[in-house]
Amino acid sequence: RGDLRIIRSMGANAVRLYGNDPSLDHRDFLDEAYRQSLDVILGFSDYPYIQMMGNCAMTDFNCYSQVKQQYRLNLQNGLLTASEDGRIQYHPALRTVILMNEPDLKIRPLSQPKHFCKALVSAFDAVLDAEKETGVAPMKGDSLPNFTATFSFAVCGACAQFPDKPAIGQMWELRQAMMNPQSVGYEAKNDLWDAFRTRFVNSFNTANPAADIRPLFLDAYDVHFLGTPVFIGEYHSPDVANSQGEDLVAALDLARDDSALLQGLSFFEFQVRYDKGGSEMAFGMFGLGAKVIDTITIQHREFKVRCLAPMLPPEEQMATALARKCGLMEAGVAYTVATDEWTHLSIGVKDADGCCSMCQRTPRCKAWTWSEDIYGGAECKMKGERPAESQGRIAKAGFVSGVPPARQLDFRENVLPRLKSEDRRSFVPQAVAEAYGGVGIDYGSLCDAAALTLYMFA
Repeated sequence: RGDLRIIRSMGANAVRLYGNDPSLDHRDFLDEAYRQSLDVILGFSDYPYIQMMGNCAMTDFNCYSQVKQQYRLNLQNGLLTASEDGRIQYHPALRTVILMNEPDLKIRPLSQPKHFCKALVSAFDAVLDAEKETGVAPMKGDSLPNFTATFSFAVCGACAQFPDKPAIGQMWELRQAMMNPQSVGYEAKNDLWDAFRTRFVNSFNTANPAADIRPLFLDAYDVHFLGTPVFIGEYHSPDVANSQGEDLVAALDLARDDSALLQGLSFFEFQVRYDKGGSEMAFGMFGLGAKVIDTITIQHREFKVRCLAPMLPPEEQMATALARKCGLMEAGVAYTVATDEWTHLSIGVKDADGCCSMCQRTPRCKAWTWSEDIYGGAECKMKGERPAESQGRIAKAGFVSGVPPARQLDFRENVLPRLKSEDRRSFVPQAVAEAYGGVGIDYGSLCDAAALTLYMFA
């Protein structure tokens, strides 16, 4: 399908990945990225931290053994290559490794610095030892990938510094823990402070418009984090529907400013995440096309590979979302479910209507609960089953809960039904290509929307 070629044609010089499976070989992907002159920003999955049996939460947030095992597999499955003189070195396409994405929103209790800092310093210690054990032998002049932890753009009220600034408080706490790992209850095996100063960069995700970045974050960061670059791991503000191109240019201008420490941004994201649903579906530049162009087998399962179809302009997607209707809504009630087998938590959903709409757009959601001002921001929690019959509805002030009506979800809903040349100027991919200065997309490689309809009944 040529995804990396398309990304490069839009002017990007790097691609960010999420949640790789270390048991799979990634060498072919890295080789293709290198051929396309794309750096790779590799992300750890949440598996060793909060998902696997014996995860970090079960070892008092000491993630050393779990992360070292995962990273050793990664190194052995494509991240390393042999130089001409036989030395083991990193693949030249690998630029940065993200130890964890939004740890402040995943390590519970949420936004508690000691817990997420212990998890991260122990993970950093682990990857350094994994390098040694797999024989990484850099020489003077060799480049090594940087490491980072990508924080959310939430404020950290429990952080000792910058409790009213998004992301900076978390970064300050992590830097203190790297200087003194014992302060968070961890005995380091390596000189983490030295490694932090030479190989660590900061990063954060944001859906805020570019105008917010300097006053909310960058002005303070440039003063207090001299010598440590920072990048935006996820940037996209769907709310600026009529000026996405202008907002992206403004964000890139911040990164081009040599007086600032912001190095760049990753535009979020390439393809719609149909599997996640909800508000996540507002971000993808491309949806699934009608034509099946290939199949791929991953761990003995065969998947169809469809061509890409451009998403409708954001304002048209928003109009579709606003047209949806909510089902049952109960004010002053919190829902509990029997198994909690599937849940999805979103922070910053401003009202119950927004939570209801997210549930309606998410195939797996069968009930939802919205609450105001929890951990510094309103929460929307979607659940994969209806509330338990016994004690499934709990009276709680400030909570609203509900279930969606029976609904039909059409994946074509927000995808351009038929591609015409005059549509191009309104596409987000076109805005991205123009802002990044890319040569432009070959629209002949794209196709009409897929006839995929999913029927879901709550």
